[in-house]
Amino acid sequence: HGIGVAKAPYIGLEHGPAVKWMHAIKRLFDPKLILNPGKGKGGPYPIEAIKIEEAA
Repeated sequence: HGIGVAKAPYIGLEHGPAVKWMHAIKRLFDPKLILNPGKGKGGPYPIEAIKIEEAA
């Protein structure tokens, strides 16, 4: 389930310090922020972090 993009800036009000741990767990499983880009703690432009290389 999601909280929605509109409510995302306020998640800290509900979950407090636990948000820090949520972000840390997300980075453990998705260090390059390629899963669900643009959502959660992926930053405003996580798509820029994705490096697509052509096959040789």
